[in-house]
Amino acid sequence: MIIQTITWQQTLPVRQAVIWPNKPEIFCQVEEDRESTHYGAFFDNRIVTVASLYAKTINGICRVRLRYFASLAEYQKIGIGNKLIQHIITDLKAQEVDYLWCDSPKFALLFYKKLGFKVYGEEFLKQGEPFLTVYLKLNRIQSFFNL
Repeated sequence: MIIQTITWQQTLPVRQAVIWPNKPEIFCQVEEDRESTHYGAFFDNRIVTVASLYAKTINGICRVRLRYFASLAEYQKIGIGNKLIQHIITDLKAQEVDYLWCDSPKFALLFYKKLGFKVYGEEFLKQGEPFLTVYLKLNRIQSFFNL
């Protein structure tokens, strides 16, 4: 398995297959894609897992949001996603990013907790599904939501 940065265009087939299977591939592009960093995990020269990172610095605190983290069905629950997130965490620490965060589907909460993420706030609904905001402190001491 190889993990590396990829283009936003390379994320689209996996996003479409996993997140929006009933939509055209171009629907899976979001406005922030062009200015964001994207990672892919390759297995047998095929991108099987993707993740997109959207950075924002406010009051000197750099927070990176993980979005559109998805693995093709046949590559789920075998550790590829875990390795991709660990790779991303290592890269972000080297870049002195303060926090990594995402809105996690409730069913995936244990995955993030095992990686050291903490829950912030209350459960909420996205398209009728329960989600929780989770975050991981990477570097500095400041409070994640203290603006």
